Amino acid sequence: MKAPAYHHQEAADLAWCIGSNPLMLSHPKSVYKTLDEQWFQEEYARSSDWLRRIDAHPKPLRDYLQSEHRLPLGKRFERYLSFWLQQSDHFELIAENVQLQNEKGTVGEIDFIFRERLSGRVFHMEAACKFYLAAQNTPNWKQWIGPGGRDTLQLKMDKLEKQLAITQTPEGMDFLQRERIPTPEPVLFMKGMLFHHFASLRKHKPPLYAAENYLSGWWCYLEESDRLFSDDSTWAVLPKSDWLSTYHTRFGDRELVPGIRMKAYCRELLEKYRRPLMTIRLFPGAEGWEEGSRGFVVPGLWPGKNS
Repeated sequence: MKAPAYHHQEAADLAWCIGSNPLMLSHPKSVYKTLDEQWFQEEYARSSDWLRRIDAHPKPLRDYLQSEHRLPLGKRFERYLSFWLQQSDHFELIAENVQLQNEKGTVGEIDFIFRERLSGRVFHMEAACKFYLAAQNTPNWKQWIGPGGRDTLQLKMDKLEKQLAITQTPEGMDFLQRERIPTPEPVLFMKGMLFHHFASLRKHKPPLYAAENYLSGWWCYLEESDRLFSDDSTWAVLPKSDWLSTYHTRFGDRELVPGIRMKAYCRELLEKYRRPLMTIRLFPGAEGWEEGSRGFVVPGLWPGKNS
């Protein structure tokens, strides 16, 4: 996705949610299909004028996001998708966040059911926005680990497989029949980034069934970071709420850290917060500082429990 310059981060994040490349594709034995890169490009092109209008007048989007205070990033991502599906001329949002229950309690949840107006096709879509680091240079999903050290791509894909089959369960079929919804096509809407160790960038191995042009970055241990933080470079650390779209200082000022100080700065933050840091290298542009690359700096015990 080659996006124009947005002036408000909420609009840029919404554009990223729609137009960025998918993270993973379906595999031969999966119960679902994935929306591919071409689908996202076409939807972004169809939405471009609307996105520019949102950027010019972002208050409705901001109000929609703020209706639920301090959303985790994954829920915020779903909120962007909900806003898009509700506002789009191309889709009809039929249901979202449906809790399926039986006599024992909640058995699962449906993220979205929507209809494509032109074709009439109905989709059950599960949404995910994830960031994984390659603990080893391997396609094995178990070695792709979330920054916090607990989540893995294997766990997430197993969970998504189960979620995308939920409309075929008795509880799911009962909901569809009750609401008079045709049997939907299960599709995965998965965005995010995959991070390779910086020493493996030229010979990296993507996870099995990764999308061809997935978004990627690098990661390194703190003690290795001085090999990346050159003296003449400029950096910033992004809070998790800002991990979606490419950062620009139009969106708000961040503390700019010269490369010569960056390792010590990261050490302070790691000792304080005890979680990996999303760092970005910045370059001067026509309207301020622009993101050039991004990567995680992790403590020496990562992905151990003390990271």
